Amino acid sequence: MLELLGISETVIFGFGAVLFTLVVLTVGILSYLEQNAQKKDREFVQWFEIQLGDQDKPQESVELAFVNNFSHMGRHGLKRKIFGSLGFKMYFLGMNKTVRIFLCVPNTRAIQIKKTIEALYPSSVCNKLDDNPVKDIVTMDGSSLALKARKQNAPFQPYSYKQLPILDQVIGLLKAEDEPTLLELSIYPEDRRLLKYKEKDMNLSDSLPSVEVGDYMSKGLASIGSELFGKYNPFIHESSGAIGSRKTTSSSQKELDKYLQGRESFAQLAFHVGIVLYGKGKNTNSRLGTIVTTFQGMNLVNGFKVVKKGKKLVSYIHSRKKYKSILSLMASSELANFLQIPNNNYRSWPLIKEVKKYEPPKAMLSDRGLRIGLCNSYGSFEEQIMRVKTESFLSHGFIEAAPGSGKTNLLGTMQVDLIGQQVLEEKGKLKAKSPREQVPGFTMFDPHSDCVEKVLTHLPPELYNRTHYIKMSEKDFPRAINVFDMESIDHENVADIFVKSLQDLYPAGNAVRMENFLKNGVLTLLKSKTEVTPLHIPLIFRNPEFRRAILQKVQKSDPFLMEFWHGSFAAEEGNIDKVLGPIWNRLNNLISYDIMRNMFGQTRTFINIRELMDRGNNLLIDAAGIGPDNMKLMATWLLIQYHFTALGRFNIPEQDRRGHVFFGDECHGWLSEIAAKIIDEDRKYGLGLWMATQYAEQIENKRLFNSILKNVGNYISLRSKPDNAIEAGKRLGIRSENIINLPDNEGYGTILVEEGFSKTPHLISFKNPYLKKGIYDPKPFKDYANERDGKPVKEVEKEMIKRYAVSNDEMESLVPSLQGKQGKKIKKFIEM
Repeated sequence: MLELLGISETVIFGFGAVLFTLVVLTVGILSYLEQNAQKKDREFVQWFEIQLGDQDKPQESVELAFVNNFSHMGRHGLKRKIFGSLGFKMYFLGMNKTVRIFLCVPNTRAIQIKKTIEALYPSSVCNKLDDNPVKDIVTMDGSSLALKARKQNAPFQPYSYKQLPILDQVIGLLKAEDEPTLLELSIYPEDRRLLKYKEKDMNLSDSLPSVEVGDYMSKGLASIGSELFGKYNPFIHESSGAIGSRKTTSSSQKELDKYLQGRESFAQLAFHVGIVLYGKGKNTNSRLGTIVTTFQGMNLVNGFKVVKKGKKLVSYIHSRKKYKSILSLMASSELANFLQIPNNNYRSWPLIKEVKKYEPPKAMLSDRGLRIGLCNSYGSFEEQIMRVKTESFLSHGFIEAAPGSGKTNLLGTMQVDLIGQQVLEEKGKLKAKSPREQVPGFTMFDPHSDCVEKVLTHLPPELYNRTHYIKMSEKDFPRAINVFDMESIDHENVADIFVKSLQDLYPAGNAVRMENFLKNGVLTLLKSKTEVTPLHIPLIFRNPEFRRAILQKVQKSDPFLMEFWHGSFAAEEGNIDKVLGPIWNRLNNLISYDIMRNMFGQTRTFINIRELMDRGNNLLIDAAGIGPDNMKLMATWLLIQYHFTALGRFNIPEQDRRGHVFFGDECHGWLSEIAAKIIDEDRKYGLGLWMATQYAEQIENKRLFNSILKNVGNYISLRSKPDNAIEAGKRLGIRSENIINLPDNEGYGTILVEEGFSKTPHLISFKNPYLKKGIYDPKPFKDYANERDGKPVKEVEKEMIKRYAVSNDEMESLVPSLQGKQGKKIKKFIEM
């Protein structure tokens, strides 16, 4: 035949060889393409961390939609046959009593999967990671187990919220003190036709891992014999079939048959799923064994068996290859039933919820406002500066942290950032629609001087005019602080708060009578409309000549005051030291202590507090070296001035009240009742108070303590000791372990954030790099500030003697260093 057609055997052989070569080449090319594609799938991946939102509620079929999206994002048709199925991996990492969820997807599907997760779980965040977060967990020296469903035709139960969530139980077992446990879930979308099974494979005995006694009765002897004897079942004969078998089927069999038939429906999608457990540490084997037992003991699903173990499996985890021998075939409803992501109603929820690094709202990524720190959440906002705008930081703030954990560093970075904004404002690069939105000024009260000294190294010369500086222990150029030097005309309120601050500072004695005497004495000085200071309080009680001069100026304006002096005071004039108790001694000591006398005895405060606020200027206070009592007195009188100055802005529109922040470190050493007044009343007038301490309970005044913590709008906690971390965790709504284990300069905060026309509290995680010394030498500024804000000490002492000494004896007591042989110098000094 071939000869008749003129085709020789050589041609036929050649044609066959060419055809064979083409087939081999085709197979080789397809194999190469598949291997190359799978290699790219493994190498070019994107990692995400899924951070679940607190408000996630169960939504019917959310997990089913989540699973189906994996299938939609996979390869289909000819592409899948050529390049293989596209794999997605989820990791559940348990360590330190927390569980973190990671997702590894091919680069080409990264955007889709991120949008899918954030759409299905609206209050959650899918944060992009730069590196493999589990690479250090999976090492060759660990232990590993792979789990596989019993048979491919032994499915999980279909998706239902009525069942006990499998993943919820497993996650609860992943937690460990310090040894990591990793659950890896590999998902490969496949052709749905793989789900079609022959009816002979649909056998209940192959499907359920454990069967109740009643089910055995309904199955008959044949089924029991099959389970006991396998293919040597004596109850089955080729000719007659099963001995003693019943014509009826059990409800379990019917339900399974119905489900297996439904598995072939068009709605069901197919997946190959791999489940791998990995652990490290001395208790790894027992920990993994417990998890395996949990899998195998679940009657609602079809248990698992261990199929691989050892280094070969670890190599698989490292390579991310599709390790077919551990894969189980699942329908989409089965996978969704397994992959029920925990929410608020699940027992494992606290384990997952607390590992969130709370991402800030976009409103905090502003170029102006009070800096909180760098965003410490994974994703697009990571390492970006977070700031709160005017209305938020004016709602006041409280910071607590263990010594050395970074609270002073936090205050320093806040101030340096404001200085940077002020420089930009001076150059015209930051513009605002109203004074309220302009860069605020600030005051820093530093009991240790370290923070102020470091901030001064960041102060450029162009801000010298906007910045003031006071070193309280300064002797050569003392600054003037006079709490009575205010524009306020509300003398009664000023006197009331001033007296209460003294009682808070020096509690003792007959409180009612002492308060009455002090209040009338202070009120008399204020209404005299003369240049008076707190150092005049002892004089008005003990010196008749001075008192007579003051009363002449108030006798017509306030007869009720005159009645006090002629009545109550006249009856107790000889016992005034007993009436006023320790306050009397403290005020007298101020006159004899030269540093405090030279500061509080001058009549005009060295700066105008109102101008400081309105112009956005700064004041740095170094309060070191004067003792705790004097420091508290200084802080209290300053805050009184700030409070009444802020209230004095009532007559200008709110948008014209420029913001000002008063920072204070180690606030437990200087806080008094005036702080509660500021927190309650001063936000709307543009004054914000930010306090820092080692732990809140250091504030001994419990009424003040409660008032502060209940009313501050912003609360921040850095690392704390265990006892303190429990309370801090309650205030933040997180676990205390998260606070105890914080590194230096990292913390959590509940921060008020302006969003539109309202302020909303947000829980954020932040960090701050260590504030290094700046490039500027502070000495030129200090010299400039001494000349501008201070007075030479000789001028001040001369003024003090003239103002407060009305007899030679009192003159000598004012300047103890000039007593004795140098007594003659006093008169000469006064006459100069």
